Amino acid sequence: DNEYTDASKFIFVNSVDGYYLTLDDDLQVGETYVQDTIKECDKYGIVSYHSRSFLKFPIDSYYKSPAIRCRCLDDYDYTEDVQIAGSGVMCFNTNYFKPPMSIFKTGCMADIYVSIYADSLGKKIWCLKHKKGYIKYQDLPIGTTIYEQKELNCETETAVVNQYYLNKK
Repeated sequence: DNEYTDASKFIFVNSVDGYYLTLDDDLQVGETYVQDTIKECDKYGIVSYHSRSFLKFPIDSYYKSPAIRCRCLDDYDYTEDVQIAGSGVMCFNTNYFKPPMSIFKTGCMADIYVSIYADSLGKKIWCLKHKKGYIKYQDLPIGTTIYEQKELNCETETAVVNQYYLNKK
């Protein structure tokens, strides 16, 4: 019934002892993706190929405020720690990080909630260097993405991010 929307990818995290890789259902990856990502996970702890880090707070819009953005579908020339990581291309070891389903308060905000939870534990998330084409959309029609649904109506996302990062200071 899609009750948990994008947080559904974390439903089984408590029953896994080891690597936990998440992948959005509209993406496809190459043959070495799992091995490459686990290698980077061993090095950094929590990794993703999609992210945003805002330049200042408060932000006016989660999707439109100035930020350093890493898109999983494009080239990204650096591996660096980030504020908000894409949970649809993420990897961690559950012995290091195990986000409970209780952190996901609102649908279609898994990236924000899992990233804030990691930060609250003092755990960085790293966006990994990658080349365009390493991850791509499936050849099938993908429908409307969360970004397309929310880019003009992101008051909740903006408020949650502002509340956390402004109170963190």
